[in-house]
Amino acid sequence: LLTARATAGDLDLTAHGRIDGMRTSLLYEPVSSQFISEQPGTPSLTAPQLLAKASSNAAALVFTGVPPGSGQRIALDRDLDGIANGSEAPITYGIATPGCVGSAELTSNSEPRLGNELFGFAVDNAPNNSIGVIGLSFSTATLPLLGIQLLVDPITAVPILLASDAAGESGYALPIPSTPGNVGLHIYAQTLWLDACGSQLWSSSAGIDVEIRQ
Repeated sequence: LLTARATAGDLDLTAHGRIDGMRTSLLYEPVSSQFISEQPGTPSLTAPQLLAKASSNAAALVFTGVPPGSGQRIALDRDLDGIANGSEAPITYGIATPGCVGSAELTSNSEPRLGNELFGFAVDNAPNNSIGVIGLSFSTATLPLLGIQLLVDPITAVPILLASDAAGESGYALPIPSTPGNVGLHIYAQTLWLDACGSQLWSSSAGIDVEIRQ
């Protein structure tokens, strides 16, 4: 029904969730009858292909009809700068330490450019209703700590308390000022979570490297 309404121009059809373990957003393209991914280089998929993946537990998606013309921003290019969300994602480094629900995933919510007052960090698949910490630093590390690998420099890192909700999601806002001298600055981040199944009762995400852009 939603694909038919999208073809008729009544709405834009988006999908958000995971495919083959990767978090992604999709936009339905009526001309080709395929869903286009925000991740560059990822093949487009038809609705039957997505259903087949869901049937084999390789995909978990929520489909949403949004106002016509808004799907590009919601699913593929959140700031409409012509660069797909997947191309703006930070670089992941290091090894996560899993817990009861696997490993927490840390990423950014938008492009780390000068003057982006909405920039922040987003966490998915953290332990449900748990307490954690996000560490922000200007350099990396690889240190064993509490059964995990600490991936941010403990000397310069700023620890900030986090809390996850019932869906295992959390976040931290970090507005980027319009200071030209910040271009090229790297911020390294990692989250640690209290986790009953984690090594020494802690689990962690991998680290991410965020470079501030013009």
